[in-house]
Amino acid sequence: MGVFDENLKSKEQDENMIKYVRGHIDGVVCDYIKFEFDENGKEKSKIISSVKTEEAVNFLQQCIENYSNYFSTLGLPVEKMAIDLYTEFFMQQEIANTADDEYKIKGVSPNKFLKDIVYIAPGIEIVSQGQNVSHKISPELESLQNSGFIVNYNELVSRLSELGYELNYQNYEQLLAGQLMQQAATFDIDFALENKKTR
Repeated sequence: MGVFDENLKSKEQDENMIKYVRGHIDGVVCDYIKFEFDENGKEKSKIISSVKTEEAVNFLQQCIENYSNYFSTLGLPVEKMAIDLYTEFFMQQEIANTADDEYKIKGVSPNKFLKDIVYIAPGIEIVSQGQNVSHKISPELESLQNSGFIVNYNELVSRLSELGYELNYQNYEQLLAGQLMQQAATFDIDFALENKKTR
């Protein structure tokens, strides 16, 4: 192994030791970002090892199917389903530690976040017969919305696209920019269109 390879390996090891905290971007005020975060930082390598993108995709698929079946048994065929992904990012702990009492952090650049890796949790709204019927969901199914996953966002977009679901943010950079504007990642399913496709 050459000196260059050794230096590269050493740099990767150093980067994997950097600690990040998970938190929710709650908007931008002047040159401050408001980032409400968990105090417990984790090393990059441990966060990466917790990524469960495929599990998240399977979970979302199962939710869509379970919700659709449940409302069908109530005689309320699902017309549309809107899925919001509550999102949290991973920020370098040393930057997060500069936050004031209101979680405002000054001068945060995008490279202070762990690139591509985010935590997501779904929120689901159901429309049947032109009305929002989400309040009719059973407690068991509603509790599924407390589930969350650490994912590689770009891989999540790709996998959901393969299944026919198009997220409003097509990559991590768009997601981060959108979250700074306090606009969630979402995708909608129009079951009327889905039914037409399968005829």
